[in-house]
Amino acid sequence: MKNQLNEAMISSIRSHISEGDVLVNVLMDILCIGKEAAYRRIRGDVLFTFDEVAKISHELGISLDTIVDTNNKSKSFLFNLNLYPTTEYILDVYCKMMNDHLKVFYKMKKDSDSLAKISFNTLPYYFYNSFQNISKFRLFRWMYQTMGINAPNNLSSFSLTSEILDLQKKYVIESSLVTESHIILDKNSFLSLIKDINYFYKLNLISDSDLKKLKEELFELLAGWELMAMTGKTESGKNILIYISNVNFESCYSYYKSKSLEISHIRVYSINGLSSTNPYVCKIHNEWIESLKRYSTLITQSGEIQRIEFFRKQRGFINKLL
Repeated sequence: MKNQLNEAMISSIRSHISEGDVLVNVLMDILCIGKEAAYRRIRGDVLFTFDEVAKISHELGISLDTIVDTNNKSKSFLFNLNLYPTTEYILDVYCKMMNDHLKVFYKMKKDSDSLAKISFNTLPYYFYNSFQNISKFRLFRWMYQTMGINAPNNLSSFSLTSEILDLQKKYVIESSLVTESHIILDKNSFLSLIKDINYFYKLNLISDSDLKKLKEELFELLAGWELMAMTGKTESGKNILIYISNVNFESCYSYYKSKSLEISHIRVYSINGLSSTNPYVCKIHNEWIESLKRYSTLITQSGEIQRIEFFRKQRGFINKLL
């Protein structure tokens, strides 16, 4: 049984490293051991300790349930609930979350062939991290909901730290380097954000000047996505396919795959999420996103009428902001 687990661990490591990486070098770097000690573990002469397995799992994003249940008999899978505690240091919590997401993109960047499949029922930070006022509003909204009376008094009194701005800039750059992206949008994905902005404006938490800035950025955001839908290319020149769903779906689903990584993610609790690197879970997750395409219209370099209608409708929503 011990040898089985060791072999499963080696197999998982191989599947989570890039094609150009050498297994023995990866083990040496992660475990801080010599070359011969690394080879003994690869051959099975020396079994991995629990601490070593934990280090490797953390560094490479390997789900331990795939190691323990190698034959997948139990059909019991572990999910990582990316639920960060809401404390007085909530902005530090947000920075930690951003760093966790960046680690995924850093790993994918090592491979020349990476894929992202994402379906959105509301605009996520994937869309607006490069827009300071929109990203500030969504973070303010989250703080207002979770911190209560400890939240900032209004949007004007709240500002993003230099660390957050730097992380968001990195996120935009790294996420744009994915080789190919398939994006499925709910028809009302922009509307949900606009309703939130209207609600907070009516609460006198957003000033007229802030509302004007938000509207300007929303139009700019929309124009950028319309251009990508027309050309099929991101700003970094990567391929992108954009679909408009004809049915509603319950949440935001993400699936990322490269030679060294496969991970699925479901958004919960505003900016938090459930993620899994289990191959079976990822397979089901990928199939679910693919199934949504059957009820969607491709507007990238096709579906011109539907594309024009969709973006005209979103501009109408933005114009209705008070």
